[in-house]
Amino acid sequence: MNAKGGGLLPDLTRRLLVADASVEAELDQVVAKMQQSYTQYSDVETQRAWLLSFYRSNRFALGIGAWRFSFAIWPRLTILDQQLLAVSGQLP
Repeated sequence: MNAKGGGLLPDLTRRLLVADASVEAELDQVVAKMQQSYTQYSDVETQRAWLLSFYRSNRFALGIGAWRFSFAIWPRLTILDQQLLAVSGQLP
């Protein structure tokens, strides 16, 4: 990854994440697993990048939309929340 694409440079990431030497081996395993899954997407590099983007957007971006369309639209005032619960409790 590079800083221009929105990510962190690997050496900077390692310095920020690895405060202890015992964590370094685990970080290497995680990075190796990420690289392995990335290379398994496709044999073509452009398809790998597209599939990674597609995977990330489906995994993370859709969850944000669900939050916005459900709980984020609830009334924020306590009195309105109590009225909402009273009305919904009376529904069959």
